[in-house]
Amino acid sequence: MGGGCLPAKQANSDEARHPAWLVDASIYIYRGWHLFPNTLTGRDGHPVNAVIGFLDFVSQLAEHGCPNEVAFAFDAEQSKGFRKEIYPHYKANRKPTPQELKRQFTICREFVRALGMIECAHSRYEGDDIIGTWSKGLQARDQPLVIITADKDLAQLIGAQDLWWDFAGGKKLDARKIKGKYGVRPGQIADQLAIMGDKTDNIPGVQGIGRVMSAKLLHYFNDLENLLSTPDRIGKLKLRGARQLQKLIEENTTQILLSRRLTGLFCDINEPGFPHRLTRRQPDVDELNRLCDFLQLGPGASERWIRLFSFN
Repeated sequence: MGGGCLPAKQANSDEARHPAWLVDASIYIYRGWHLFPNTLTGRDGHPVNAVIGFLDFVSQLAEHGCPNEVAFAFDAEQSKGFRKEIYPHYKANRKPTPQELKRQFTICREFVRALGMIECAHSRYEGDDIIGTWSKGLQARDQPLVIITADKDLAQLIGAQDLWWDFAGGKKLDARKIKGKYGVRPGQIADQLAIMGDKTDNIPGVQGIGRVMSAKLLHYFNDLENLLSTPDRIGKLKLRGARQLQKLIEENTTQILLSRRLTGLFCDINEPGFPHRLTRRQPDVDELNRLCDFLQLGPGASERWIRLFSFN
């Protein structure tokens, strides 16, 4: 592990050059779960393959010189998730998270804390909402940010000076490239998904209207509110099948509005204990020693992690 995080003072004085990092941690835990063998075990005999895969990602990420503000959002079991209250079939197509993987999520969160970085999970809000809340706070003080993820939903948060970074895929998208990829501006992505639906999350869409046509509609109407408040204008557009499009939108208005409550991110989490300050701290040496020993990472592992994340 070469490189390492920026010294705290340097990061503070150079925020414009080093945006805050907001990490969609769950994606990289699932990736480790699938890519690393479950023969990797901790001292208690339970598999730690997802943890090892996640730590491999974290160490590679740190090679890029992580800034002073770094935060990891984790998904928790959504037993009281507000989206399921709105639409009980939300993500009903997903298999339950295995108990062994839930256990490894806990270890990953412990390790992030031991490294001195902020982490958060919530039973009511998803990791995307946590990142959305952090993004709103950073953007309010004109702090550039990078969202590290492979999730298209998070692209809706990207502002003019921000980046969406698929770390494993080696892709970075700014607002202009996001529009080129999806056909809409970042701020229109939630509206687009409300129209076309999102099979990944089991969110219903208007049958017969896909990504391209929903982008065209938003190009003309700018947002969902204008589109749904003046549907008669759709039939007058110079689009093939404009009359049928108008009919589809009018017949599915209620469903579109429901889906929009699911596709948009909640960016105003403000509960006791929610971390709004994202400044990293010095690593907890004792806790890192304990975790590295438990994970059987080998001789010198704790020292390598401490060197990688300690301030100079």
